[in-house]
Amino acid sequence: MPERKKKEIKKVFAAVYIILTLLLAYLLFFNSGIEITSRMDYATGQKAVFVMNTTDRLINSVTVKYRDGGAEKMLATIAELGPKEKKRLDTSQLPRKKTEFIAEAPFHVAASETIDLGTETGQPIKVSMPQTAETGKPFEFSLEVCNYEQGKENIIVQEIHEPLFFLSQNDEKTLTLGQGECQTIKYGIVPGKKGETTIYFNVNFPNSNEQFQRSVSVR
Repeated sequence: MPERKKKEIKKVFAAVYIILTLLLAYLLFFNSGIEITSRMDYATGQKAVFVMNTTDRLINSVTVKYRDGGAEKMLATIAELGPKEKKRLDTSQLPRKKTEFIAEAPFHVAASETIDLGTETGQPIKVSMPQTAETGKPFEFSLEVCNYEQGKENIIVQEIHEPLFFLSQNDEKTLTLGQGECQTIKYGIVPGKKGETTIYFNVNFPNSNEQFQRSVSVR
């Protein structure tokens, strides 16, 4: 093979090697896509911690650790995290204090976030409802909603019941609550039929949606 041809082939291989090296470096050091997030769990009044895939592709072999006294300890291993998928982490056994979480996956930049697990609030939803109702008489109950987020928030509260059991229409209200403010909604719906039924609630906070139900026996 002519010497000139050999030099050209070497140049091609060198260019390919450089491109592959740069691509590998990008995958190892610049490819983000994992995120640690948190929000207040309104059912418990404590912080809920999540690991999320922010990309449109599958991420394999995700590990989540937490730092305790300078040492990293394993918290969770996730075989696959789908596109835009978010998984809640079990932090029930961790101390209620500021904790650093680290999420890692092959060929991705590690993500870390310090979250104050000691931040707690009161339960923002409280229901006061009898278990029995009488046909033809107003069935009275109440729902207290509190805002434990920072700043003023609009909260949508929906009360949904079976039209065959109650003569009243479903109810929807929008509450505007300042930080730490609570408001009680009072209901009075009239049963028109005997039997077992369920009343549903749907409470839309700015960052979450809470759904729950209560069973009622109509006599």
